[in-house]
Amino acid sequence: MIMESMPKDILYQGDSIISVETLPDYPHPVVIKKPSKYHTSPRNIRSLEEEYEMTRFLNEVEGVRKAFEKQSIDNKPALILEYIDGETLRDYIARKTLNLRSRLEIAADLARVRRYRPLHRFSRQQPRHHRPQAGGGENFV
Repeated sequence: MIMESMPKDILYQGDSIISVETLPDYPHPVVIKKPSKYHTSPRNIRSLEEEYEMTRFLNEVEGVRKAFEKQSIDNKPALILEYIDGETLRDYIARKTLNLRSRLEIAADLARVRRYRPLHRFSRQQPRHHRPQAGGGENFV
């Protein structure tokens, strides 16, 4: 399905454009994420598809933005996501001085989300480096 949208507010612009927009099929504003380049590479398309699948898997987790659907908007692949009014975790942490309890609560919440499915950027296996140990043993880090 191809939809036309009217930009409302651009939240981020880099490799992707993330904006809050109003679409005819949705009663409330939604977040639209689409590649910023006119000609989208297969890698960017695959990345959007992986993000969509991962986010859909997390739809039942409280506080995680829900993925509604994948579409083509302005002839570009796009994700239609739930709009949640508020600040991002990154902005919240940058603005606040957090005590240990607050940091641990945030870490526990993130661990609960991660329990549902390993996030792809964090679950890639890192190369293991060989380090000989004193006494002749071996250690892989």
